[in-house]
Amino acid sequence: MKQPQVTDAILIVVADQRRARLAAGKRLRNGRVHVEALSRLEEQWDESLHKNPPSRSDVSGHVFDNRGHTDGERIHRFAREMLQWLDGERPKHAWERMILFAEPRLLGALRREAPSALQKEWKEYALDLSGLSDGELALRPEVLELLPKLPV
Repeated sequence: MKQPQVTDAILIVVADQRRARLAAGKRLRNGRVHVEALSRLEEQWDESLHKNPPSRSDVSGHVFDNRGHTDGERIHRFAREMLQWLDGERPKHAWERMILFAEPRLLGALRREAPSALQKEWKEYALDLSGLSDGELALRPEVLELLPKLPV
């Protein structure tokens, strides 16, 4: 199987607790940064199967979904889905650097679920940027600092 070419692009993952997007960022010859979405992941939770009360809490304040799962368990399930998805994307896109922007609770779940070797490949930020467009991501200082400057 042919290995993907490693380029000067970085991979950017933005995620909240229910969806994630994988994008590539690259500095253009004019110095601008271009970000392009490569793949998306939606949580595989089927709300239609769970139409009873959407959530409840117990005396301790833990929030449960209607099947008795805590919100934290649901986040951990999505973290595992995300890691499987990224593993499936790995053969398609080579990367030397990956930036991970995730909502803080999801980021914690990813740290607990991901092998340490994978964690060494990403630079993480506890920020939910999932609502930003690709163009808005291209302007983030965290993205700009990881892209190499082109010689003038």
